[in-house]
Amino acid sequence: EYVYPRNGYIFDGYYLNSELIEEIIIKQNYDIYLKYTKLLKVYHINYDLDGGEFDGVATFEFDEDHLPTLPKANKDGFEFVGWMENGKIIKNIGYRDYNLIATYKEIKEENIEVNNGCQSKLTGLFISFGLIGIFVLRRRKYE
Repeated sequence: EYVYPRNGYIFDGYYLNSELIEEIIIKQNYDIYLKYTKLLKVYHINYDLDGGEFDGVATFEFDEDHLPTLPKANKDGFEFVGWMENGKIIKNIGYRDYNLIATYKEIKEENIEVNNGCQSKLTGLFISFGLIGIFVLRRRKYE
């Protein structure tokens, strides 16, 4: 049996019409064809939820025919910002393996009484990027 190799494909067999040929006795001419199945490269996404959760699995597989979209994660007391890898925000997935870390922002509010009876609210916004963070302080005046 001779198999015609094709790079990136696996040989499925010889076919006559839509029937796989196991054995053929040559009594006449036949038009047969070779059937191949493309080998798809499989990629992996490993999600580190940093204490959060999402609808999915921690390690996700996809292939060249199915490019996934990134899910959103949830964490109590935080708002999801996005996924990071090696210190960079990842917005779209390409054909490669990923190790992604969920990034969240935490909002803290404090009420402060001021002498004239007005109440101010300080809002602290902490955005975490793995080991690096930014703290932004805003003051709002309420009467």
